[in-house]
Amino acid sequence: MASAQSVLTFAVCILLIAEVILAKRHYDILGVPKNASERQIKKAFHKLAMKYHPEKNKSPDAEAKFREIAEAYEILSDENKRKEYDGFCHDAFTSGGRGGKEKNFHQHFNFNFDDLFKD
Repeated sequence: MASAQSVLTFAVCILLIAEVILAKRHYDILGVPKNASERQIKKAFHKLAMKYHPEKNKSPDAEAKFREIAEAYEILSDENKRKEYDGFCHDAFTSGGRGGKEKNFHQHFNFNFDDLFKD
């Protein structure tokens, strides 16, 4: 049977991988390349927002798709949010998934995980 520490390590790895996958999704959602200009992002958002707006599109998943599009646009249209988003995706495994602001993931924990698993 796997130890609790192994299970915790596995769960953390899965969460980091999921974050990296989701990070790449915003560009895919809008259908723009990572180096897209503000104009390209805005144009792609407008086109998709018109297509999936719940008042114009009566499909059951239109509202969810519209929210997904709006979230992607919110991140990619804001210069600071986009830089942070891009930095996180690039640095997820090299700096602990903290967008490049910290150099060593383990350095910032003052918690001993061994204490968590003691009987």
